Amino acid sequence: YSFLSVFLNDEGIPILLIGVILTVALLPAVALEVPMGNLIDRHGIRKTLVLAAILTTLTGVLMPLSSNLYYTLTIVTAFTICYTMIFIALYSRMSDIMGESKVVMTGAIATVKDLGYTLGPLIAGVLMEFMSIKNTFFLTGVAFALLIPVALLLRD
Repeated sequence: YSFLSVFLNDEGIPILLIGVILTVALLPAVALEVPMGNLIDRHGIRKTLVLAAILTTLTGVLMPLSSNLYYTLTIVTAFTICYTMIFIALYSRMSDIMGESKVVMTGAIATVKDLGYTLGPLIAGVLMEFMSIKNTFFLTGVAFALLIPVALLLRD
């Protein structure tokens, strides 16, 4: 998400519209966090995480195929919803595993996530320099596929 603005700018989308797209794309993910938690409670962490990983992979791989503004907005919104579902499922799993040490684990997860938000743009920038922007997004989508076998190994 942190380097979507570069991708959108490369597509020729004006800067102001990029801000609108990124904001609008996040709103459904934020609004759906509680229903996603209910989905996890109803169907289990494993199934939800597998579904989220598959959908995040799919939307990440489809993102470079963006051909117009509406497609871009739709795929970016879908990506952020799926990506958010991964984090909610992982937080739920960590909460189950850690029991009374939840506070420590929550801090550790927040630290790792923030470190990812810090290093992600740097790594993405390096990848974009050596690969194309579209190939970097494709690679990101493929990277999410690595979570699928891990999710399949989990037990609810």
